Amino acid sequence: MDHGASLADAVLSTVTDGLLGLDQTGVITFANQSAVRILGSGMQGSVGQSIHDYVGCGDVVEQTDSGHGNVCPVCQSLSDGKPRSVRSVLLSCNSGCRIPVAYRVTPLESNGGVVGAVFGFADLTERNRMQAEFLQARKLEGIGRLAAGVAHEINTPTQYVNDNVHFLRDAYKTISDLLHESARIAACAKAGGSIDRELAVLNEKLVAANLEGLDDELGLAIEQTIEGLDRITTIVGALNEFLHPGADEKIAVDLNHVIENAIAVCRNEWRYVAEVELNLRHDLPAVCCYLGEFSQVIVNIVTNAAHAIAEKLETEPDSQGKITVLTEHDGEWVEVRISDTGVGMEPEVQEQIFDSFFTTKEVGKGTGQGLAIAQSVLVDRHHGTIDVVSELGRGSTFIVRVPLVEQVNVTTSQSESRGRGSR
Repeated sequence: MDHGASLADAVLSTVTDGLLGLDQTGVITFANQSAVRILGSGMQGSVGQSIHDYVGCGDVVEQTDSGHGNVCPVCQSLSDGKPRSVRSVLLSCNSGCRIPVAYRVTPLESNGGVVGAVFGFADLTERNRMQAEFLQARKLEGIGRLAAGVAHEINTPTQYVNDNVHFLRDAYKTISDLLHESARIAACAKAGGSIDRELAVLNEKLVAANLEGLDDELGLAIEQTIEGLDRITTIVGALNEFLHPGADEKIAVDLNHVIENAIAVCRNEWRYVAEVELNLRHDLPAVCCYLGEFSQVIVNIVTNAAHAIAEKLETEPDSQGKITVLTEHDGEWVEVRISDTGVGMEPEVQEQIFDSFFTTKEVGKGTGQGLAIAQSVLVDRHHGTIDVVSELGRGSTFIVRVPLVEQVNVTTSQSESRGRGSR
């Protein structure tokens, strides 16, 4: 009995991730117990089958170094001997279903050449379910935090709308009294009676009413009231889209409109510490995304930017905070850059900023999951990227890139809403 082989089999049987041994052509030579459990009992007879019977050669591709054509990561690793990882792909099971997995291909070399590889994979089904639940819980938590801010945002215009309506009511009474007095004088004059005393009374009321000043104030009150009602409509509309983004499926959207809504929803987070400047490209192509998840990503990044600026203002109270949001069309991608003038980050912090549970905030002020989820949403769900460039003491820029969708019509309501300022 080969005790070494028995020990190796025992060790491999305890590994919770699936492990497949591949020869240099991608044919399966070994499957551990976890691979059998994840992909089905049929895996026991999978030896001799190609790995591409389980993960299609075209399911995940990457650009070659020369930039010409696409290649499968498994094929590329078996060709050049370099390990490769894929964050998320659908793997076929023997039952006919497909499950989400993350995998890594580690080539095995002998005598200077690749003789095979280890294909290690982890079932992401449970992770994705837990992540979705956490994302929903975080969204509800964010809604609770934003509720107070939105209430304040609505209360401010509501207050001066209320004040102006009361003023208009009093002005109406004054004007109505003058009109009635004028009508009474006209009737008296028509009847041939004396109107000297009535004219004197009317003149006194005209002087008291200060019609010239009243006319200016009436115009201003009406304009302010319209502005206040428009502001309330914008806030409520943005919050409604944020809370009820539609079906949980990718839809073509105007990212500029999504950004404007997100900025409006979290306005109370930044309005006291910074101004927001929107540089949104007006001819930005539509992109296909999960609207609710993408909106949450923008809210999280802008909120973090506001917190970074607030932290800087604690030591530099005279400095001016600014958040700049820029959209750009870059070939097959749409790019969103969110920059702030906050405290910035050291290089070692930048390296960990997207790790789960990593946070620089005080206990109770952050879970360390916001940017980790943002990365997962953008990379796994939207096949995009998120990066950060930061300088300690000067601020940070988060760069979000998502693939664009060609020839997709954006709804009229979204297009009409573009251009509303959020500063």
